[in-house]
Amino acid sequence: MTFKPFYCISYYEGDLSWVELLPHDQYIVYAKSNINNVKITNIQKKTNVGYNIESYLTFIIDRYENLPEITIFCKNNVVGRHVSEKIFQKCCASQIFTPIEEPGKWEQLSFPVSVASNDGGYLELNNSWYTKKYPPKYFSNYNDFYSYIFDVTICPSYLRFAPGANYVVAKENILNRSKIFYINLRSLVSHASLCCEAHYVERSLVAIWSSNISEGIAMKTILDAKALADLEAKCSSELSQKGRFIKMVKSAVFTRFSKLLSQLCGPI
Repeated sequence: MTFKPFYCISYYEGDLSWVELLPHDQYIVYAKSNINNVKITNIQKKTNVGYNIESYLTFIIDRYENLPEITIFCKNNVVGRHVSEKIFQKCCASQIFTPIEEPGKWEQLSFPVSVASNDGGYLELNNSWYTKKYPPKYFSNYNDFYSYIFDVTICPSYLRFAPGANYVVAKENILNRSKIFYINLRSLVSHASLCCEAHYVERSLVAIWSSNISEGIAMKTILDAKALADLEAKCSSELSQKGRFIKMVKSAVFTRFSKLLSQLCGPI
């Protein structure tokens, strides 16, 4: 049996004209800014936090007991920004878990930082580079996050994901995780619009939806205010220690360079 997909669309800005062509009962738009288009009827306004990841998690939590057989999770600007219309339509016809991506469309592959996987998808070196641009609140690096949400002892060297977090997902893949797991993820990404933890989740969706890795113990109960405060304090301490270490290294390098320069050129 072939199932019609349901579109979970996260909107911030840009084009929505393609959504007008969808039957009104086959989509929902989570709007994180104003939409001036009366032709789009199924809209839920959201606070602008957690990128599109927070929208997806809200959809899953709200409909966990009554999920569509196939859900297309995407941003409203997926076509053009992430994939061509041809690739998008091809992916949307899938009835199985499918990352919506187009080789070479999003990032210029540059070994060893980014490489193509054996299925033609995107692999990124796991180095938490984005934490410098988007300061984390609960986990100072990806490995801390990964080993918290999953019951693992070894962290990945490379991360397989679709940049932009656009996916076709069957119901059974979503149900691979408990409702509490998704509730906790939403708590972790809801503290800011440019949320570092959302970048962690983006890089974990393939593992969340298509692997048999067990959920971490802490993810089996609702994260309350104390649990979140403890995570925040731990992250803050680790970032502070890292900052002091970097400052110390820079100071040592500068001192060494100054001494060397003085030996070569005289006092400076």
